[in-house]
Amino acid sequence: MKNFSIIVPLYNNYKIVQRCLDSLIQYSNGAQIILYDDASSENNYFQLINNHIKGKNFHYFRSDKNLGFTKVCNNASKVANREFILFLNSDAFLNSLSLIELYKGFLKDSNIGVLGPMTSSTSSEQQIPIAYSNRFKWSNERIETYAKELQKNNYKYPPVDIKLVGGFAFAVRRNIFERLNRFDEDFVDYGGEKEFCIRARKNGYRTCYTKSAYVHHLGKMTFTTVKDINIGLKQVEGDKLIEKKYGSNWRGL
Repeated sequence: MKNFSIIVPLYNNYKIVQRCLDSLIQYSNGAQIILYDDASSENNYFQLINNHIKGKNFHYFRSDKNLGFTKVCNNASKVANREFILFLNSDAFLNSLSLIELYKGFLKDSNIGVLGPMTSSTSSEQQIPIAYSNRFKWSNERIETYAKELQKNNYKYPPVDIKLVGGFAFAVRRNIFERLNRFDEDFVDYGGEKEFCIRARKNGYRTCYTKSAYVHHLGKMTFTTVKDINIGLKQVEGDKLIEKKYGSNWRGL
C-alpha cells in the first residue's frame, strides 16, 4: 500500500531473509520498502540481497559497522516518506491482507499512534496459539488462507488497547514517530519498541493491535546465528533499562 513505508533491518541469515523479501515483493502493493543492512558478515550477502531485489523498487542501505537494531531503525526512518511506518523483522512475512487491515485499524481512531497485527510468535496477547504451534510448518499458501479466515471472523472488531505492542511488526504514524524523536537509542537491540509504547501513551496516544490483521512471525530468528548474542539476556537488559527510566512499575504505565 502506498500509505506505508516498510523498514526491514537486516543482519545475515539470508535463508530466512529471502522469505521475508518474497512476501514484500508479492504483497507490499506500492509501499516504500527500505532495507537496512547492519554490516552483515555472511559471504556474498550484499550480492545475494541485491540479486533478490533486482528490478524492484526497494531502497537498500548498508552500514560499514554494526550499529545495533534500534539505530538501524532510526536511520532508515529518516528516509521514510509515507503516512505510516511498519518496522518489520526479517523473520516476519506479510500476506495479502496485512497492510490493508493495519491501515483500516489506523483509520478507526486518529489517536492510535502504534498498531500491531495478530501473529504466530510474540510475548503478548497478539500471539495465536494454533499459529504458534505451526509457525515453522505452515506454507505461504496456508498462511494466506489463515489470514483470510482471521480477517473474515474479526473485521468488525475495533482495535484493542495493549500496553506493549510486539516489535516484530510495529506500525506507527510517521508524524507521531518523528514528533516523539523516534526510538531511544540507549536501547541498542532490544526494548526500544516497548519504551516507545510507554512514551506514546504518556503523550496521549493509543497503542493497540487489530484482530483482523495477521503477520506470520517465526520468532527469535532475526539474531539466530548472528552477533553471538544471548537473546534472553538482551531482553532482560532492555527491561532493566526501561525500569531505570520509568521505575519498577513500568509495565503498568
